[in-house]
Amino acid sequence: MRLAFSQIFEKPATPAAQVLYHVRRSPHVGRGELVKATGLSQPTITRAVAALANAGLLRERRDLINTSRPGRPVVPLELASWPGAFIGVALDKDDAVIGCFDARGRLLREVVVSEFAQNHVCADVLEYIVAAIYRIKGDLHLPIKSIALSAASLHWNDFTAIRERLEFEFHVPTITGNAASALALAESQQDITEEDVLVLYSDNTTSAAYISKTGVSIPEASMSVDEWLTYLIEQDRPKQIVFSGSYFINPENRNRIRAQLTEAFHDEVKLRLTRPELETLRTITHALSLSMFNAHPLELAKA
Repeated sequence: MRLAFSQIFEKPATPAAQVLYHVRRSPHVGRGELVKATGLSQPTITRAVAALANAGLLRERRDLINTSRPGRPVVPLELASWPGAFIGVALDKDDAVIGCFDARGRLLREVVVSEFAQNHVCADVLEYIVAAIYRIKGDLHLPIKSIALSAASLHWNDFTAIRERLEFEFHVPTITGNAASALALAESQQDITEEDVLVLYSDNTTSAAYISKTGVSIPEASMSVDEWLTYLIEQDRPKQIVFSGSYFINPENRNRIRAQLTEAFHDEVKLRLTRPELETLRTITHALSLSMFNAHPLELAKA
C-alpha cells in the first residue's frame, strides 16, 4: 500500500514567484530572459514584474542598460531592499541555529542555542528558541513576516503543536517539518524543476521527504531506514533517492544499502548523498527562512 504524504513547502508557481526566483538566481536579468526561463508569455512577465515592483520587491536598474548592444535595450532587474525579515530555525541533536534573513537572502542576525541537553523535552528547548527570536526581533527595525522550523531530534515530533505555539507567540505564518523536509527544500531551491525525488535522512532519528512538481511533502507515517528501503523497492520507486545523515556516511551502511538498491533497481533509480553544503545548519536556516516568501511573495508583502 502506498504511503500518504502531506505537502508542507511549495515551489514558486505563480508568475510573480517564478520571476522572483529567477531574479534571485540571476541578478540583472532582463524580461526577455525571464520569458525564456519561465516559459511564460511576455505580457504575463510584464504584469508579474510590475506587481513585484509595486510591492517594493523588485526594481529596474536603468543605470546598467548596455546601450552598445544592438536591438532594443534590455532593462536589468534586481531584488529591492524590501522592509521585511524572515526567520529560519534548524535543529540537530545538539544545537539550534536561528537565522534571520532579508528579502534578498542576506543574513541579518544569527543566534546559536547550544545550552540545552539532548534529553531536554521539546517544550523546554522551544522556550530557548522563542527567547532567541525575541532577541533578534528586538535588534531589528524590520517586521518579521514568517517563520519556518525543522528538527532532527527524537523529542521533536509534534510539529503541529510547535507551529501553533510559534504562530501564537509571533502572529506570523509558520511552517514546521522534519530534517528531511528541510534538506529536500534546500535541494529544490537549487533547481525548482527537480521532481520525483525522495530524501531519506537518518542520524539519531529517521525522516523522509518527497520532492514533487509542486513542492516538498512529508509522509504521514514514521519508518526505519530498512522499512523505507523495502517500501521503495516493493511499492514506490522515485527517479532519485538522496541520502543524508551520519547513518549513510558510515561506510558499512552505505555500501550495504547501495548494493541492495542497485540489485533491486538496476540503475533505473539514481542514488546519491546530499550535497555537503546543504547539510550545514546555516544553509538549512537560509532555505527555511525564504520558503514561504519564495512561494507567496506578493501575499507576504501585503501582510
